Amino acid sequence: MAASPASPHISEARLSFRLPADAARLRRARERIRDYLHLHSVDERRVNDVVLSIDEACANVIRHSGSPDLEVAIALDEADLLISVTDHGCGFDFASFDPHAIPDPLSSHGRGLFIMAKLMDDLSLRLNGGLEVQMVMRNAARPSALAFHSGIGAASAGARPDESERRTRSLLEDIGEAFLALDWEYRCVHANNAALRLSGKSRDELLGRTLTDIWPAFADTATARAHREAMELGTSSIVEYSAVGSGAWLEERVYPTSTGISIYARDITPRKEMEEALARGEERHSALLAAMSEGFALHEIIRDDSGAPVDYRFLEVNPAFERLTGLDREDLVGRTAGEILPHEDPAWVVLCDRVARTGESVQCRGYSQTLELHYDVRVFRPAPDQFATVFIDSTEQYRAERELLLERGREAEQQATAELRSTNTLLGAAYALSAWSSLDDVLGGLLEAILEQSVHTRAAVILWDAERDELRTAASKGPAAVPAGTVMTLAEASPHLRQAVAEKQLILADHDALLPGERQTAGKDASHLSLIVPLVYQRRLLGLITLDDPGERRPIGEREIEMVRGLASHAAIAIEQARLFELERARLDKLQALHELTILAVSSLTSSLTSGSPRR
Repeated sequence: MAASPASPHISEARLSFRLPADAARLRRARERIRDYLHLHSVDERRVNDVVLSIDEACANVIRHSGSPDLEVAIALDEADLLISVTDHGCGFDFASFDPHAIPDPLSSHGRGLFIMAKLMDDLSLRLNGGLEVQMVMRNAARPSALAFHSGIGAASAGARPDESERRTRSLLEDIGEAFLALDWEYRCVHANNAALRLSGKSRDELLGRTLTDIWPAFADTATARAHREAMELGTSSIVEYSAVGSGAWLEERVYPTSTGISIYARDITPRKEMEEALARGEERHSALLAAMSEGFALHEIIRDDSGAPVDYRFLEVNPAFERLTGLDREDLVGRTAGEILPHEDPAWVVLCDRVARTGESVQCRGYSQTLELHYDVRVFRPAPDQFATVFIDSTEQYRAERELLLERGREAEQQATAELRSTNTLLGAAYALSAWSSLDDVLGGLLEAILEQSVHTRAAVILWDAERDELRTAASKGPAAVPAGTVMTLAEASPHLRQAVAEKQLILADHDALLPGERQTAGKDASHLSLIVPLVYQRRLLGLITLDDPGERRPIGEREIEMVRGLASHAAIAIEQARLFELERARLDKLQALHELTILAVSSLTSSLTSGSPRR
């Protein structure tokens, strides 16, 4: 079956949680915050800094505010993370807070704001019907390349996002169930064709909108609460509900994912009607059973003299059961499972006995070795010592999920192989860089190592002269490379180069997003997207590494970023050592020249004295 069309562009999702001021729920929410930050390529150290800062802000709410709940929000402003924690309580006096004053280590309070101020680039506090803590971490994140995740396994870091997403879309069309993916703002970012049929909506009506936008009454339902718990606390759940509008009964499985939540749903109206008819003892349940697409079987538990369950007997099955299992009703009714299905798991009998005793329904996934059938089943009690099963054949879904997991395993293996090659290159380059004493050798070897491991075609090393406010291209390789020796003042440089010099931070530069005048400056070398990595030695900027493709807009992946960042740390040391070596060699050359000049002068003086001395 063909994959469903790609989603239209939907703006980057903002995380927004409203949580009770309860430490246990905040601990659960912390992992979801980590998921959001990892989705946007925040490195682990900064993830820890953000989570710690949010923890401290929430702890202040719990200790001082008296607010029953709080709101946590994270958004992206280009590469900056904007974080806020807001309560609705009385707040506290922060007028005397000095972010530079080290708090008393023996005091039981006063450390939270200090920690936030040290970990964040900006911290501001204001009272607005409660205390609002606003924090900024600059140049920490990137927009997500992954539109949605199926909830099956883990997303592979090795796959190209567009290729991985294409395969996932295709597999989700094969499972037969409705599938919806919601982003962190509960907006629908993907719906398969089964979801369109089940909802009665077009793809344009669903994508980019929340379920509450489409069905306002949905906001106050138990299903909406299950969505919030999956989003905020990472809790999976299965819910049954009467759909808003149509009144049809739906079963929905909700899973937290790295991009928000994923929902699988199917219509269970015939099953619910059958269950209600069975509970009321109505005669019409036979017609309802015949109308069901799910397999149905009614059983009675068989126990031994001690009351322990040992088997069960088939009392009734519907036509769908016969079709799904290949077994005939005449061969089943009145016979035991031990006779019909001798190789089934004994634990299944124990589970069904518990349902028949307690009346507590169970939903699970299983596999019948005898029938070679994967199934999703619901077990419930229609009468004492009886249990009924309603199931669907999930073999195709299992195979699709297994194929997706295997594909991701292959991608992960390829990624590991690529990482190993990259690591070996880094180690080899680091060794070579440390061994070279010539600055030209260091810079040439650095660019060769970068281009060998990158899909991009042009790289350059630009050295920074702080005294003259100048950038000089010291080495470059690739098509349309800027000639070595090219000098520009800081004022002549592109805005992104100026930013990298000022902040000494890695920059992913989108030159096409610049204003026309700025774009003209940046576009002299035909660059569209480029990576700019600072070369820093003992907090002193030595220069910049740039990586791009002239005339092309090719994305720069996380692996390449980490590779260049790793090489830059070794290269900065090697460049400084090569500079010191060249300075020392120049000093020795001067001493050697002075020594030779001295010898020549002494020789000349000696010769003059000898030729001018009187003869005896």
